[in-house]
Amino acid sequence: MGQISSSFVHEFRNPLTAIMGFNKLLKRENPDLKYLDIIDYELNQLNFRITQFLHTSKSDFNEEQREEISVLKLIEEIQELTYANIVDASVNVEIDIYQTSP
Repeated sequence: MGQISSSFVHEFRNPLTAIMGFNKLLKRENPDLKYLDIIDYELNQLNFRITQFLHTSKSDFNEEQREEISVLKLIEEIQELTYANIVDASVNVEIDIYQTSP
């Protein structure tokens, strides 16, 4: 269930993050455009619900289900999920990690 949930969350978060980023750009370029704040609020609510779903589905996790992860991949996923905030803050993110194995 955890693997399916993670895949589900990943597939929803990718387009959601893109939409959030473009909404932020629209707000910056057109601050008086109606409904962008409502869209932003609803996107954040959806993101919150997706996160709740992931945490709920992982609550049945036990020690035998541990698996190795790539720290680089994890950081890249976090960067994808926070893209809208990064754009909004005009921040440049650079990832520099030394990998010992492929």
